[in-house]
Amino acid sequence: MSYVKKLLRRLCVLPIGASFAIAAGSFIYLGWALGHGGPAWTDYLAYHLSTYGLVVAVTALMRAIPAAWERLKASGPARRLAASPIGVVLRLDAAFRAWVALWLTMAWNVVVAGVKLAAGVALGSQWLKTLGVYYLLLAAVRLMLVSPFTPVAGQGWRRYRGCGLALLGMNGVLIVMVAQILRQQGGFHYPGPLIYLMALYAFWAMISATVKLARLHRRQDPLLSASRAVSLTAAMVSMLALETALIDRFGEDPIFHRNMTAAVGGAVCMIEVCMAVYMIHRGNREMK
Repeated sequence: MSYVKKLLRRLCVLPIGASFAIAAGSFIYLGWALGHGGPAWTDYLAYHLSTYGLVVAVTALMRAIPAAWERLKASGPARRLAASPIGVVLRLDAAFRAWVALWLTMAWNVVVAGVKLAAGVALGSQWLKTLGVYYLLLAAVRLMLVSPFTPVAGQGWRRYRGCGLALLGMNGVLIVMVAQILRQQGGFHYPGPLIYLMALYAFWAMISATVKLARLHRRQDPLLSASRAVSLTAAMVSMLALETALIDRFGEDPIFHRNMTAAVGGAVCMIEVCMAVYMIHRGNREMK
């Protein structure tokens, strides 16, 4: 087992510059292979090389980002910001940090919704428009979480439960979306290389939301926990949209398209229902 680990480390953990060079080259080759319609073996080679490029790029990012973050914290502007009144409040007040994080994530949801809606209008895609509306609803749920409190005991857990109820209602919209895709054999369509940017965002959002939700599992912070649940929901919907877009771009079998969309869409809907029911139950329990 130790030999296998060493071999994998040598293959996948490369110098950062070489990792990004391999990733860039593999994706350029993938775009060329898919655009020129060559022999089948060139497509398969492109798939394998791009997968390897993605792996080494992720391992490089996992090393590069912490190092860059430490250099940023040690810089002069960062030290001055940490010593300022707002920096002191951010470091010492967990509730204020949670409030700022909620506002930032709500703003990001609005940006993503705007991009989806604009792309849907420009491309004439009903699915992208629907996805943009769904993200706007998620932003509205976050707005409910960040709005000012009233001095009532258990207000945070009331909003936590309300977030669960909102997710449960929005699951009906998601079910209708999946049913439309299955009935019309449609899906989300991203032109050109935009699909690779959407894939990168979807995987990053899914990993980030899962890790943050796991870290907050036992914390008694209802607003931040609800926000992380909304983030996980948004990430799962992004993965569903990416799956339909990939099949629409590269798949040719309509049966495979229908089965995969039904499986992934059903899993996303079921997970969202389970999260919503858990949030409602936990909110009722904590308020008692």
